[in-house]
Amino acid sequence: MKKGLLFLLLALTACGMTGVGGSGEESRAAAKRGLPFQVPPGFVAELVAEPPLVEYPMFACFDDRGRLYVVDSAGVNWLPEQLSKDPPHRIRLLEDRDGDGRFDQSKVFADRLTYPQGVLWHRGAVYTSSPPSLWRLEDTRGTGVADKREELVTGFTFTKWADDLHGPFLGPDGRIYWTSGRYPHEVHRPGGEVGCRGDGPLILRARPDGSEAEAFCSAIGNPVEVAFSAEGEPFAAGTFALRGSERDAVFHGVFGGVCPIKDKDIDSLRGIKHTGEPLPMMVHFGVVAPSGLMRYRSGAFGAEYRDNLFTALFGQRAVQRLILERDGATFRARVENFLTATTPDFHPTDVLEDADGSLLVVDTGNWYNLCPSSQVGKVPVPGGIYRIRRQGMASVADPRGLALPWQGLPAQELTRLLDDPRFAVRDRAIEQLAGQGSKALTVLQEFLRTSPSAPARRRAVWALTRMEGPDARAGVRTALADKEMTVRLAAVNAVGLHRDAAALARLTELLATDVPPVRREAATALGRLRRPEAVPALLAGLRAGGDPYVEHALIYALIEIADRQAAGKGLQDPSPAVRRGALIALDQMEAGQLTREQVTPLLNTEDPALRQTALSIITRRPGWAGELTGLVRQWLDQGDLDPSRSESLRGALLAFCRDPEIQKLVAQALARDRTPPALRLLLLETMARAPLEKLPPEWVAAVGRSLHHQDERVVRQGIATLHAAGIAGFDPDLLSLTRDTKQPTDLRVAALAAAAPRLTAVEPALFEFLLQQLKEDQPPLTRLTAAEALGNLRLSAPQLTALTQEVAAAGPLEMPHLLAAYERSQNAEVGARLVAALGSA
Repeated sequence: MKKGLLFLLLALTACGMTGVGGSGEESRAAAKRGLPFQVPPGFVAELVAEPPLVEYPMFACFDDRGRLYVVDSAGVNWLPEQLSKDPPHRIRLLEDRDGDGRFDQSKVFADRLTYPQGVLWHRGAVYTSSPPSLWRLEDTRGTGVADKREELVTGFTFTKWADDLHGPFLGPDGRIYWTSGRYPHEVHRPGGEVGCRGDGPLILRARPDGSEAEAFCSAIGNPVEVAFSAEGEPFAAGTFALRGSERDAVFHGVFGGVCPIKDKDIDSLRGIKHTGEPLPMMVHFGVVAPSGLMRYRSGAFGAEYRDNLFTALFGQRAVQRLILERDGATFRARVENFLTATTPDFHPTDVLEDADGSLLVVDTGNWYNLCPSSQVGKVPVPGGIYRIRRQGMASVADPRGLALPWQGLPAQELTRLLDDPRFAVRDRAIEQLAGQGSKALTVLQEFLRTSPSAPARRRAVWALTRMEGPDARAGVRTALADKEMTVRLAAVNAVGLHRDAAALARLTELLATDVPPVRREAATALGRLRRPEAVPALLAGLRAGGDPYVEHALIYALIEIADRQAAGKGLQDPSPAVRRGALIALDQMEAGQLTREQVTPLLNTEDPALRQTALSIITRRPGWAGELTGLVRQWLDQGDLDPSRSESLRGALLAFCRDPEIQKLVAQALARDRTPPALRLLLLETMARAPLEKLPPEWVAAVGRSLHHQDERVVRQGIATLHAAGIAGFDPDLLSLTRDTKQPTDLRVAALAAAAPRLTAVEPALFEFLLQQLKEDQPPLTRLTAAEALGNLRLSAPQLTALTQEVAAAGPLEMPHLLAAYERSQNAEVGARLVAALGSA
């Protein structure tokens, strides 16, 4: 049977087994019967926008008048070339003219957009990321249609997977933030010089005019949306962090931080400075495709909901609630379902808070077919926008403060609004105060000294942060002494953003004495100052210890300051944590110029983290293999190693497996009778993982000898290494193990699987033995290994016919391996039997 025919058969069979999506008519009928999701007890929902107001909405934001800007997809799945040639997407402007909470008017605010993946209203304009650029769109005539388009920042990759550019989002500091995916980028203003170049995913920020664009931190593979704590700490939701049940995530972003990226070697990515292991994720999901993310700010749902995060999960067709608690210098989160789909075509892409405390959930419908979690039937299904309220929720009078005389309010009145219960009013007051500039400075400084409300004082800090000039910086510095952590944290954040060198002394005090979140931001701010006199305080901070987020900030600050001499003193410190931090910083900083003489002595330590760091640095420098040979010899001679040294040895062997001297040491250790089984296992496992096209002869001989070892674990690993490396020459030994009925069944199966690719035939007894291992009562791994062996064997026509009975009962893991056995057959009768078996599966 031809391979192409087999694949087509499998595709048709799979389509017959699984139904995806529904027709447009079925979905509309379901919508008439009720909402496409269920909400928690005590909540109610209603549809507030549907076709023709919107067709396939993706993201949304409000302006200060309560109008809703909606990214509305054209419902097409075009590739970048076609999207660039004939941009089909648009941003719509929706209005609720009668104030009943449902939108009743829609017009196209901006059309001909390539692929807008976010929308933000700020200072009278709409911002959107439409690859390959970040744009500012403005309606200068008051018609509800953008007549001015300004490209702010460009240089991003445009892909077909919607994993290239997202945002933007407004930070409390007045900067706009956005994200880029796991592709090369050269960030620059149109016609300007490249300011940021690299390969990895990022959270970036800039002033609202696009100036001072910079990378804030690295991210997971496809960061989609960003939300902020009240103190200005960003959280991001996205995909491609790790594998399997940890693929998608929400993480707490810190300046310069590095995240794990699925299937990427982050050490090889340009534009990333490392401070150790990637920072941990705050929440791990499976394959759920997070899209929208927001922080709930009002009290309309109850005090227990304030400062929770809500995230829209496109793939899981749900909205989840993340209940945050501070945990050292970061956060932990408890996750609860808030909204779950009841129809297959519901795909939430955004969630946002209206000024009255209700939530809007944006459902894009079912049109996007470039994601495994969304497959479209013959008719794409439009989406809609829904409003979620708590039953009995009190109505808010004038939730946006539209009745206030904003243009005539003096600074004194505006500061009173910083403690208003309406968050939209507070936001507008912050922006108005920032816009008044010097006229508001004295009032804000006095407010910081006298206001009894810590949240209001924090908002005064954010107003000052958005102002320019030394007086505004001085005003923020007064808040560094505030009695409330939340105010100090915002102030330290602002000091670092503006690189306020006058705050250096106070920052060093906070680094030494304050709580972990403030210590983290104080270290970050000191790094941004780039002042060498801060290095002793940073080294002292490493000596004092802290969680991974504080440690990262301290090391990253040393990297940014880039003073080789000052940081180098840390290599002589009695504290292993200081030596490790200084070592990483020197390795990563510009002109760090690490030498062998500085690094090699650090291998001789009882501290596992320091030893592993030194080893990692040495292994990335091919010319330094000689420095490691003596240590590897010592460890191999020692035999019994603790777990940390075992991992260090494994890393060293993998890094220098091409070095002839290292290869010789490994072979000698395996040849010694006194080498303990644990070390033998480690060496054999390392051989299996070694990135070599062909194992050296002395290693091959050692693996062959392991098949006769008295320790069953060593025999098993020898089989596994032969299999992984595809080593020939030991098939008689493997078949002998297979025929030995005294051996454990799974070992016999593994031995036959290792020999199978090279056997020209399989004797009936062994074939029958493998068939028996496919039965449901066998362990899953044994079934899978038996299926792999059968797939690699050259089976006769009668054997293939007999195997079809097992194919019909095979599970999804075994099926692909079993079908591989038929790819070498040209027998039509066998093919017909296979088709019949698959049809009955």
